[in-house]
Amino acid sequence: MARRVAILFCLLCATWYIHETVATVIPELPHPSDFSLYYQAAQNVLAGHSPFVTQGYIYPPLLACLLTPLAALSYVGARWVWFLFSQACMLAAAWLLWKSMVRDGMCGWAAACSIAFVWATGGAGVESLALGQLGPLLVLVLATAYSEKRGHYSL
Repeated sequence: MARRVAILFCLLCATWYIHETVATVIPELPHPSDFSLYYQAAQNVLAGHSPFVTQGYIYPPLLACLLTPLAALSYVGARWVWFLFSQACMLAAAWLLWKSMVRDGMCGWAAACSIAFVWATGGAGVESLALGQLGPLLVLVLATAYSEKRGHYSL
């Protein structure tokens, strides 16, 4: 019975997560967002200019350099790639955290319910995905650091 309740809870959380971070966000992808600065800075790098030519770009130059492959795409195309990459980061982070929590002795379903709840109700994730911010990538970096064990990463 407890397993069924956990599965139902995880499904409800997944449904809410999809509603909030996919269905609500997709219509906003074509509009300017924080990602616009990353995209314009990457276009400047691709054109041989400093990323800081983009007014408001305050991030390390490495970010603009890493995003230069997206600069060749249209803004909407680049925004879609970034959105899908961000979702992949969130899913990978959830997987790493789940593996780490189970490895540390937590019941698999309890770990899954905990992560599902945080992912579904965490407003910062929704905001980062909607605005195209770096949050999902940083979540993956932190989850990787958290799940590290004895010098070996467990992806």
